[in-house]
Amino acid sequence: MVNLDRTRTMDLTFSRFYDQVNTLPADIRSVPDYYAHLCAPVRILEESTGGQKVAVYQAAGADHFCHAENYCASASLDETIAEAAVEQPEAGQYHAQRRKSAWQG
Repeated sequence: MVNLDRTRTMDLTFSRFYDQVNTLPADIRSVPDYYAHLCAPVRILEESTGGQKVAVYQAAGADHFCHAENYCASASLDETIAEAAVEQPEAGQYHAQRRKSAWQG
């Protein structure tokens, strides 16, 4: 069993697209709603029960393809990055190692 922080792995997945590590097939536009699914999750900050700001993704619509991409990206992680994905976030912040576009808030 693998236990990964969903917000952190989605941050990694999106940063891999921004950094052009992940690519899509040339005919991906022929898949109905593919891009809409990738754009559906919106990253927001919520207040935790302890009063800290915590990043979460909320879907504004169907996001099945986005989660499929997230599972693929998570499966391809090396141990260093995978370990970062299970560590506890510090004050709701996350910055992926070796990722220039990862979120820092």
